[in-house]
Amino acid sequence: MGTLTLSHQTARWLALTSFGVNFAAQLYGMLSHPNLQEIHDANLSFFSPHPYFIGAFFLFQQVLQIGWLYRLCRPRKDESGSSTTLDVENVEDTMTMVDYVPFYALGSFCIAGEFYTTTNPYQGYVLITVNEHQHG
Repeated sequence: MGTLTLSHQTARWLALTSFGVNFAAQLYGMLSHPNLQEIHDANLSFFSPHPYFIGAFFLFQQVLQIGWLYRLCRPRKDESGSSTTLDVENVEDTMTMVDYVPFYALGSFCIAGEFYTTTNPYQGYVLITVNEHQHG
């Protein structure tokens, strides 16, 4: 089986899109009706953490993701001083980040999908399982 190879530009687009979808879905899950507190109270289980923990984790998670996305997307200067999208000195680091983007996007879309399965928590558990086991 061949490996999936993305260009840096495609990886940036995919990462930013999946981040936006994930961010919007998590805000929807925290602010909509039924909200996370109501879902938590109706479906107590091991996989149902307290909603205030989810909110605090959400903030921390977003800060880390924005930092990672900044490193992936920021324009860099080449030797001539013109702006380029690929850091010549850190090509290996950038390509490692590009290789991770499909996993990042799949995880983000699984998390986003979980917030739209509020009527049946078992559908959400399937997406959580895919997200947890995607790295094999």
